[in-house]
Amino acid sequence: MGRRLLVSTLAITVLALTGLGVPLAFLLDRAVHGAARARLERQAGAIALAVQDGVQKGHLPEAAELARLAPGGDWVVVRRDARTVQAGSRPKGRTLNVTAQIGDGASVRLATPLRPFDDRVRRSLLVLLAVAGVGLAGSAGLAVVQARRFARPLEALARAADRLGAGDFSASVPRCGFPEIDVVAVALEAGGQRVAVMVNAERRFSAHASHQLRSALTGLSLSLEDLAAEADATTRDSAASALEQVGRLSETVEELLVLSRTGRAGERRVFDATRLVSQHVEDWRPRFARQRRAFTFTATGRLPVRAAPGALGQAVDVLLSNALKHGDGPATVVLRRVNGRAELTVRDSGPGVAPCVRRQLFDPAAATADGHGIGLSLARLLIGAEGGTLELVDPDTATFRIRLPAEPDPAAGANGGPPL
Repeated sequence: MGRRLLVSTLAITVLALTGLGVPLAFLLDRAVHGAARARLERQAGAIALAVQDGVQKGHLPEAAELARLAPGGDWVVVRRDARTVQAGSRPKGRTLNVTAQIGDGASVRLATPLRPFDDRVRRSLLVLLAVAGVGLAGSAGLAVVQARRFARPLEALARAADRLGAGDFSASVPRCGFPEIDVVAVALEAGGQRVAVMVNAERRFSAHASHQLRSALTGLSLSLEDLAAEADATTRDSAASALEQVGRLSETVEELLVLSRTGRAGERRVFDATRLVSQHVEDWRPRFARQRRAFTFTATGRLPVRAAPGALGQAVDVLLSNALKHGDGPATVVLRRVNGRAELTVRDSGPGVAPCVRRQLFDPAAATADGHGIGLSLARLLIGAEGGTLELVDPDTATFRIRLPAEPDPAAGANGGPPL
């Protein structure tokens, strides 16, 4: 900001000096040369008056007499008919010439070199340039002082805003005495206090909600453990599967709480995306089977990625839930490595995504009061926080694609694999 203010001040000063200096230099040149012509005309008139009587009688002055009348360094010529008398040396280069008429075809011509007058104009212009340089230096110094006066409070505002963005809502902004900047400082502090109140209320609500959810999940786990201990083999297997889902649900609750506090769904680490997606696919396979819909998962073997497992798991659940609710026919999940990235696509054979829905598909503002429509925006937020992308690649077949940075896996097997 300070540099821009300095540059703009100097630019304005240069424009002002140019706008004033160019006309002034032009007027100075006209004034010096005009005064020289006026002086030469007076001298030519005086010479004409001195030789007028003799010339009118037919007697031209002698060269020595004419030299006494001519100014030093000038060249004077008296002409009558075809006769001429001259005195002085004819100047070289640019000259200033004037002619005074005597009458009866006689005239006096006086010429002087322009160089002395040009030098006078040049010296005057150098003085003007020196004054302009002093003015420009003064403007630069003033601009530096003003830039520092303006830049320091703005830098303080930027630091306070950065602290607020980092979650430090106690940041205060010192007042600088500029009303416009102080108004922004007051608004920034007030906004930080309001955000602090909302964030604290959200955290309290999240803490209470998490406590209630953990209590309910703990009770459900105990009931399933009792059921697994007393029931027959078939029921025990179902109870064990349900216990695994409850465990993953507990992890999901914890990850969502971390997301609400930090903006991320958990600690980023390297894990096998194929194994995680396979677990979520197996959780959803019975639901697709109850609707008598084919459900296929294809993976290219082990695929390590660096991310928060909960982020990918939540995003997979959202896409599979959408495919189950809004799709129709066979659903396909494909996980593969493409150009150093893990690429997961979810496709169903339903009617696709209507054109009126595509624009607001990932917009959390388009969600309804009951939470419908928030899943995709949450999934994109989770994947984006891990350095990945979630997008709709084919609206006609409702094909969604997740991309995440993949880790090298020297022990990877074949590039393809059978459906799991």
